[in-house]
Amino acid sequence: MSESNSAVSASTESSVSESSDSLESTQATEGLESAANEGEGSQIHGAQSTAAKKEAARIKKLKLKVDGQELEEELPFEIDDNPEAVEYMTRQLQMSKAAQKRMGEHAQLQKEVKHFLEELRKNPKKILADPSIGIDVKQLAAQIIEEEIANAQKSPEQLEKERLENELRSLQEERELEREELRQKEFSRLQEIEYERYDNLMSKALESSDLPKSPYVVKKMADYMLLGLNEGIDVSPEDVLPLVREEIQNDLRDMFAVMPDEVIEKIVGKEVFSRVRKKNVAKAKAAPAPVKSSIKDTGASKQTSSSAEKKSFRDFFGV
Repeated sequence: MSESNSAVSASTESSVSESSDSLESTQATEGLESAANEGEGSQIHGAQSTAAKKEAARIKKLKLKVDGQELEEELPFEIDDNPEAVEYMTRQLQMSKAAQKRMGEHAQLQKEVKHFLEELRKNPKKILADPSIGIDVKQLAAQIIEEEIANAQKSPEQLEKERLENELRSLQEERELEREELRQKEFSRLQEIEYERYDNLMSKALESSDLPKSPYVVKKMADYMLLGLNEGIDVSPEDVLPLVREEIQNDLRDMFAVMPDEVIEKIVGKEVFSRVRKKNVAKAKAAPAPVKSSIKDTGASKQTSSSAEKKSFRDFFGV
């Protein structure tokens, strides 16, 4: 009986042990599956987040400037929102728009010339008598009659020689006109490229500054750069930006110095005016009592610094 109980007890302990091992194995398997699912979910979330970032970093509209006019162009496809891609696509589209505009103007000019020639063939007297053309029809008729009389007195050989000379002269003039037209087209193309290049340089310089890209600021930058080029100095927008800022600040300072407070408040806005006034009051309260000697020294150093800056500016630009 004792042996039987022992056997039963041993069998029970073995079953319990096996059940415990099986339970632990099941829990471990479930833990691995849960970790795998979590890792897979994290990877999916990371992929979705990366895809969302890539999606957000793409654009479908560009701001263009053609012949000084700004416009917004919607692309038929999306491009990456990085400076190199945007600059390249903007430059290509601007050149394409400018070329299309030139082609349209040329086609319109050809149409007008063709219409004029057709009207001239139908009724030359009416067209030539137009005061805007500036031709005296009677004088022209007299000149033609005189030429016919003079040609009637010439020999066939002389007439043939003059005809060939006139044809050669006409061909030479035609070739010269073609060459001049090509030169003008090339000059216009290079001018457009340089205009866009300088516009991009100015835009980049202004983006990193506290000045707005307004016609007033851009004109001042262009004036300083032109002044430098006239003096034989290659000046970039970054070089002239401090000078433009200083000139604008001086202009505003001189203008506000003679204006009543209410006019200044209307120009800059009530909120800005109040904020500046509060800032100055707080600064005055926080500042220590000035010492006379230090005031003199500071004023002298400021005056010396200002004189040095003005001298450097004049030497740099030769004015």
